[in-house]
Amino acid sequence: MKKFIIIGVAGYVAVKHLRAVKTVRGKVVAAIDPNDNLEILDEYFPECEYFKSVEDAQTFVNNNSIDFITVCSPSYLHAQHIRFALENQCDVICESPLVLTKKEYEEVKHWEEKSNNKVYNVLQYRYSSALQELKNNFVPGENVYVDFRNYSYRGKWFKQSWKGEPSKSGGLLTILGYHFFDALIWIYGKPVKLEINKESATEIKGVLSLENATVNFELNNQLIEIEKRRKLEIVINGKEISLGKPDEGLFEKSYRDILNKKGFGIREVAETIRLVSKSE
Repeated sequence: MKKFIIIGVAGYVAVKHLRAVKTVRGKVVAAIDPNDNLEILDEYFPECEYFKSVEDAQTFVNNNSIDFITVCSPSYLHAQHIRFALENQCDVICESPLVLTKKEYEEVKHWEEKSNNKVYNVLQYRYSSALQELKNNFVPGENVYVDFRNYSYRGKWFKQSWKGEPSKSGGLLTILGYHFFDALIWIYGKPVKLEINKESATEIKGVLSLENATVNFELNNQLIEIEKRRKLEIVINGKEISLGKPDEGLFEKSYRDILNKKGFGIREVAETIRLVSKSE
């Protein structure tokens, strides 16, 4: 049984990681988060230890054999938490985005190379059956046209949160674009050119040219007229692609591959990070 520590366990996405660990028959032995509203732990791993910071957890880490540290902390803390895991001889499973800047990416690559451990980025949409079908059916040399829209409303809390600070979250290009740009790069090749036609704190419109695709995109976090305040559209050559149900088990598939040493390493996301990063 693989043993896990989760950093950032009180965050929105952490429950998906808790569920995935349980599904692959792993065990979360410790959780780290300054926010102690953690009743969710009682549902999945009620016996796990709890610490408010990585510093508080250091003695526990020193005295126990840990296989993986999962990083679900705020994006601007990912690099330092990845370093903490590697320095403690643990493999890393990191929520997206892996890091925010090219400099952080190079640092993480350097730390991994110095260690005997591996850093994995959770890229769950690469496990979407619809996107895998697109990749399998793609004809090399073909150039396709993609319309990509991600409307995901955020309330007044957003501006007061770290997510509302581009220096801490990467901004809309990262928050609403990272996973899908990654999937499109995975299918259609490296970025050639990025043109931003409109940009504000709530909306980005532009055109991304890939080796084998032209992607018109729109990202918006304030449209409230749409049903359920969320709408995701990917249209390929005029045909809309359904990404399937949210319960397709994408996180569980990610974890199974990682445990079998087949997960997506940091070099898999180099192009995506270079694309969305607006600073060095």
